[in-house]
Amino acid sequence: MKTFRNAFQKVQKVFDALVSVCLIVMIAVVFLQTFCRFVIFYSLPWSEELSRYLFVALIVLGANLAITRKMFVRIEIIDNYLKGSAATALLFARKLVAIFVNTVFVYGSYKLMQIGSYQTSHGHPDGYAVCCDSGRLLDERTGKHCRCV
Repeated sequence: MKTFRNAFQKVQKVFDALVSVCLIVMIAVVFLQTFCRFVIFYSLPWSEELSRYLFVALIVLGANLAITRKMFVRIEIIDNYLKGSAATALLFARKLVAIFVNTVFVYGSYKLMQIGSYQTSHGHPDGYAVCCDSGRLLDERTGKHCRCV
C-alpha cells in the first residue's frame, strides 16, 4: 500500500508540473496572439485552437489535483456544523454526485469523439492533414501531398 501511495504522489507531482506548463504555455500563446493581432496586424491561425486544447488539459489535470487535495469549492460552514454520521453522509452524497457528473462527462465526451472522428478539417476539405515538411501537407485519408495555404 505504501508503494502505491508513493507512486501516486509521484504521478501527482508530474500532473502538477504539467498543469504549470499548460498554464504558462497558454498565457504565452494568448499573449503572442494578442500582440500579433493588434501590433503586427496578422492573426495566428493556430493560436486559438492550441489555447483551447491547453485549457482543456489544464481543467482535466487540475480537477484531478483538486480532488486529491480537497480544494474544490464548498460551503465550509456546513462542513464545520455537521459532525459524525451527518458529515459522513454529506461526504458520501458529494462523492455520489461527483461520480454521476463524471459519468455524464465521459458519456458526452465519447459522443463528441464519435462526431469528431467523421468531421473533416476546416482548412483542408479532403480530410485531416498533417504537416510533413515546410510548405507541404499530407492528407491522412488519401496520402496525397498538397501545399499549405
